[in-house]
Amino acid sequence: MSPAIAAEQLLYEIGDPAAYALPDVVCDFTEVAIGEAGPDRVHVSGARGTPPSGAYKVTATYPMGFQLALMMAIRGLDAPAKAERTARELLGRTRRLMAEAGYGDYSDTLVECLGAEAIYGPHSRIRDCREIVLRLAVQHPDRKALDFLRKEASSAGTAMGPGTRSHFGGRSAIQPVIGVASCFIPKERVEVVVRSPSREARIVAAAAAPGYVSRPPAPPPAEAGARPAEGGRAARIALSRIAHGRSGDKGRDANIGIIAREERWWPVLRDELTPDRVRAYFGHLMTGAVHRYELPGLKALNFVLEDALGGGGSSSLRSDPLGKCYAQMLLDLEIPCPEHLLASTHDNNNEGRTS
Repeated sequence: MSPAIAAEQLLYEIGDPAAYALPDVVCDFTEVAIGEAGPDRVHVSGARGTPPSGAYKVTATYPMGFQLALMMAIRGLDAPAKAERTARELLGRTRRLMAEAGYGDYSDTLVECLGAEAIYGPHSRIRDCREIVLRLAVQHPDRKALDFLRKEASSAGTAMGPGTRSHFGGRSAIQPVIGVASCFIPKERVEVVVRSPSREARIVAAAAAPGYVSRPPAPPPAEAGARPAEGGRAARIALSRIAHGRSGDKGRDANIGIIAREERWWPVLRDELTPDRVRAYFGHLMTGAVHRYELPGLKALNFVLEDALGGGGSSSLRSDPLGKCYAQMLLDLEIPCPEHLLASTHDNNNEGRTS
């Protein structure tokens, strides 16, 4: 255990760090500090709390139909193009067969070329690839309709593009899709009863903190852009050079916690890693807004990306429906950094590009 590991764990899958709601307390992590306390030991201080909120969080699940995800290994010249064509032909043919059998269209489809940085979208660095895994995922309200694609895909290795191995990883199974919905219910509307063989007890919910409200996200900096010392210059560097992070899911949303590697990088993070910059980087994966929260005690930022997981969990067709890779993706983002700060560091990874 180290302070960096503990900080990443604290930021894992949270929303507003000033109002982390638990059944018996609302925690405020904004001033938490983590330091070393010996070999594999850390000291955590600065956490604060208030009485619980006046609502219970309720999560319900419901059926959303069925899904099928196929994976095929495709190798050789123009592998991504062959994969895209293979997926297009399979979808076109099965749509025709489903229509002839009286079924409606797929409710959702997704084509991913794993190995060609498909999840990076416009930020992909792959321009030529000779080996990828085609992942074709579909959803439909009727399980039987998905049998058409499962059967048609079996011939891809012998009757479609050369260099294709169908059923990579074994034949895929049709699976149910389970939707998840979460909401808050006022505690006074829920009667909690505990029964035992000898007696029955009604539980009275703890009172809410007076005037409790979730803190609004911190506003973005008034100006974006490197702020070098007077007469100095700024260099563009990968975020990973000055920060580390961890990410996860919050239902349909994703969270990304980014922590400065040293205190001197905190002003750079606060000034340059704006919600607009994060939204632009993940724009191809999300439809909602980006909210940013500050944790000065940890010299960290927490971002919540709304509608960023294609539905999230088992209802998403994506290969990463839980946002586990989002922090690693964001750490590759280039941001401006004052050159006088870079000159004082011994980190030689990723030399900055002067701008």
